Amino acid sequence: MAGYSTMVWMALTATCLLWVALPAAAQDADGDGYTCGNGDCNDNDATVYPGATEMCDGVDNDCDGNPASYECDNDGDGWMQCEECDDNDPSNYPGVDLDNDGYAGGCCGDDCDDLDPNVHPGVDLDNDGYDVCDGGDCNDLDPNANPGATEIPYNGIDEDCDGEDLPDVDGDGWSAGDDCDDSDASIYPGTDELCDGIDNNCDGAIDEGCGDDDDSDGDDDDSPGDDDTVGDDDYDSSVEVDPSACDCGAENRGGGFTFGAGLLLMGLAVCRRPASIR
Repeated sequence: MAGYSTMVWMALTATCLLWVALPAAAQDADGDGYTCGNGDCNDNDATVYPGATEMCDGVDNDCDGNPASYECDNDGDGWMQCEECDDNDPSNYPGVDLDNDGYAGGCCGDDCDDLDPNVHPGVDLDNDGYDVCDGGDCNDLDPNANPGATEIPYNGIDEDCDGEDLPDVDGDGWSAGDDCDDSDASIYPGTDELCDGIDNNCDGAIDEGCGDDDDSDGDDDDSPGDDDTVGDDDYDSSVEVDPSACDCGAENRGGGFTFGAGLLLMGLAVCRRPASIR
């Protein structure tokens, strides 16, 4: 047993001596699978080797000779591009607090106005329950303006903080200035006109193209009771018909009715309309 232990010890010693004897180029000190001899540009850092993923650490991780472009500090504020939101403004970097209110501003912080110490997360000046920074209150001086408010159309005020006033109540794509009925989504400029007594297309005319309106009374001449076509039941002729002209009653026969007159009446039409309106 002692001889076996001696053999193991001798083997390990030989291995260590061989490792020490190897040139540095053949050694993998950080255990990343690459040695200095096969391209590891930093054999003391296991995150650095050929083909490694480039990280935001200012180090040439993939050993291509250059750090990634986003690891540069263009504005010289001590923060790399991949660490801050605006690498062109040296006054804008993580943790900057220009108004000294204890809240970081800029695009990297959560202070929505880093020039006003009275405006920062948690402030609700109008006590409407909405934070000016975190709560999305677009006007923290007006309690009627906040993301939960009801929008009042056409008043030029953005009550619900969606970025605009409500110009189109019925949602048909036309604002009240052009839409002649902003409460009905089927009525707007350019839509098809229907024969329904409504100005559907907002051109100022009602039911145009639905029929002739010869008597200019505002409704369709082909509707019941208003048939103004000559030859139909409601004449619009310049010659009015006298109902008495077709009255063949006793008042036209008179008291002196003769046999010859009777034959004449039998041979002709009993009543004939005036020639001017046939």
